[in-house]
Amino acid sequence: MDTQNPSPVEHPLIVPVISPLPVLVPPKKSGKYLLWALLFLVLLLSATVAFFVYQNLQLRQQLTVQLTPTPVSSATPLPTPDPMDDWKTFSGKTFSFKYPQLWEAKEQNNDYFESVFVVLNNSTQTVRLNVTPSQMVYGFGGDYAREKKEIEIEVGGKMYTATENLIDNRAVYVDQQVTIGSQKYFVLFGTGYPAGEDKKASLDDYQNEKENILKILSTFKFTN
Repeated sequence: MDTQNPSPVEHPLIVPVISPLPVLVPPKKSGKYLLWALLFLVLLLSATVAFFVYQNLQLRQQLTVQLTPTPVSSATPLPTPDPMDDWKTFSGKTFSFKYPQLWEAKEQNNDYFESVFVVLNNSTQTVRLNVTPSQMVYGFGGDYAREKKEIEIEVGGKMYTATENLIDNRAVYVDQQVTIGSQKYFVLFGTGYPAGEDKKASLDDYQNEKENILKILSTFKFTN
């Protein structure tokens, strides 16, 4: 045996191992649903943020309006129209005054009292107003129940407290003396007797014309 040259040792056959190729597995459908869910959440979040931003802007605008002082109008207010602007004007020897379009006015001579007085009647001839420098007695015969009430009248720029007399709930009159300068006048107005015996008294008519009567008296101007 030759110890100097040992026989080569035979090694077992080495076979290379070849790794198999990767197999592509198609994605599962659950991933698609997940993508849509994420997209929905993003949209929902965006809408929520936009809503709160809008609410914040609205709140700021409201606070701005509340804190802004209201401007004071410098426009001149329109004058209140005078209801007597369309009234007629009567100018006589002793008086001048204004009265409604539907009323009648005339100045009369009284030879007995040697004076001039004015008479006004409303359109129904049931309410009458006399202004005269001589006293005209107003009276009713018999026993009549009377109700008295104070009433304020203005004549010639002066205020007077007169008495409104209601007779048996069928007629009413006011008889008041006034003083203009050194002259005394008597103001008589109401229903029934002042309007003449041929006219039926009307309390409703008097109440409807009462405001006009007081306005007429307030416009009286005396020339003598």
